[in-house]
Amino acid sequence: KVTLVDTEASTNRNSVDIALYYSDVGSYIGHIVRHMPANSSSPAVKKSKVGTFSSPLELLNWLRDDGRGLIGHNSKVAWEELCSRLAWLQNNATKRV
Repeated sequence: KVTLVDTEASTNRNSVDIALYYSDVGSYIGHIVRHMPANSSSPAVKKSKVGTFSSPLELLNWLRDDGRGLIGHNSKVAWEELCSRLAWLQNNATKRV
């Protein structure tokens, strides 16, 4: 299990928590939770989304689709953590050049 929690989360701004898993049966699992704070016109909202995938590429594409075509910061960090923990993915971590 790899979990990234937005450590700067506060009650007055949006935050995103991302957890990526690799199961004992060989599935890749992604879990995204969005926290939207309450304001004067609406209550606090938490939106959760989960997906299971048979390959790491499917998981990466799901993260990109969630980011409207981009890999967001939290998704990138969670992906890099997953790659560092699974030997067969270690060469798939991203680097900014």
